[in-house]
Amino acid sequence: MTGSAVVLKYSVKKSQRSKARRGGLNEQMPRQQVQLAPPPFRASLALRQKFRFAASSAASDLQITSGDLRDLIVMATGATAANNLLASVRVRQIWVWGPMASDLKPVTVSVEFPQTGDAYGAPAVIVSDTSMGAMRSAFLAVKPPKTALASQWLNLAVTTTPLFQLTFPSDSIVDVSFDLVLQNGQGASSPSAPVSGATAGVVYIRALDNRTGTVLVPIAFPTI
Repeated sequence: MTGSAVVLKYSVKKSQRSKARRGGLNEQMPRQQVQLAPPPFRASLALRQKFRFAASSAASDLQITSGDLRDLIVMATGATAANNLLASVRVRQIWVWGPMASDLKPVTVSVEFPQTGDAYGAPAVIVSDTSMGAMRSAFLAVKPPKTALASQWLNLAVTTTPLFQLTFPSDSIVDVSFDLVLQNGQGASSPSAPVSGATAGVVYIRALDNRTGTVLVPIAFPTI
């Protein structure tokens, strides 16, 4: 037997022994880590959601307050009664599309984050855009500044303090992205604006400006 044949025979036997060890009963299984107790978990019912609203009329400096956001998602308990489902909310981003006027006159959309205090606090921030001709509509995509009240987690106490203000022509589209925390054992609370025509057990999305009117009506959701 030549030297090369001996080496080949040895290599084949070594490979066979290796396969036998890997597939045999002597193979060691990886040790599993044993949890002595269930790990902690966060019990908050949290989600991130974008809502779309259509403007039924034009508005200038339309104020959206934490009270409006508190009443944004409700479950009807009767034809004229409902309970709020939100415990906390934070505004992530706002988009506004302003349609071009039929006579092609420029139209303007704006978002304002008001100053956070009368004597102290962050200054107001206003962002605006204007349409041009027949090809470019007015469009904004803005995030609340870190110093703005809208960028903070809000526990949704009823208040008339504006979080942001919107200016837009009729038929504009407004998208708002929120971080939301649903109620989990908090006491039931009712929306400030009256409820009518509801069906018990149905979850509704209300107008973004629900405490003072219904200019910004939700799209693709049942509303009251």
